[in-house]
Amino acid sequence: EPRRGKSPLVWLAGIGAVLALMCGVLAGAFYATPYFAIWGMRNAALNKDAPKFCSYIDFPVLRENLKAELNAKMLFEMQKDDKLKNNPFAGLATAAAPTMINNMIDGFVTPAAIERGFNQETPSGKDKNVASQTLNRDFLSEEKGNVATSYKSLNEFQIAFIPNEGEPILFIFERRSLIYWQLSGMK
Repeated sequence: EPRRGKSPLVWLAGIGAVLALMCGVLAGAFYATPYFAIWGMRNAALNKDAPKFCSYIDFPVLRENLKAELNAKMLFEMQKDDKLKNNPFAGLATAAAPTMINNMIDGFVTPAAIERGFNQETPSGKDKNVASQTLNRDFLSEEKGNVATSYKSLNEFQIAFIPNEGEPILFIFERRSLIYWQLSGMK
């Protein structure tokens, strides 16, 4: 009797297993995309590559979010300050402060400002590699606080820096395409 090939069920099971494995790998890669963006942004900062670093930031959205966040925080702090409540110039300060904050953010949250910051001379004449190692050690040190990451939705990812002293800082990244993320807010 002639030898017969493998049954169609064996072939289908093999194809199904390969497809399931491929789907698992793609899902894992899709899940890891914000971490790739953070890694790229961190490496650009350590290498003082301003154009690459800026490619991970949505400047118009970040500026608007920072303005809203800082104006709300400032107004809250001004309202709870008893000295300011009794000051006749409090209304003027309350009216002028948002304009000052908005102008300051418009001036400082730009690719040009980041490039100027990256191109500044390192402290005490240290070379670029020593400065990068110091930056890496200082900001990733567990002595300064903890870092937590989480998805808030399919298209929003947060990094929370919880310092040992002071308020937490949230960095909000938003998905811009299937695999590309940009910094769009801070709280």
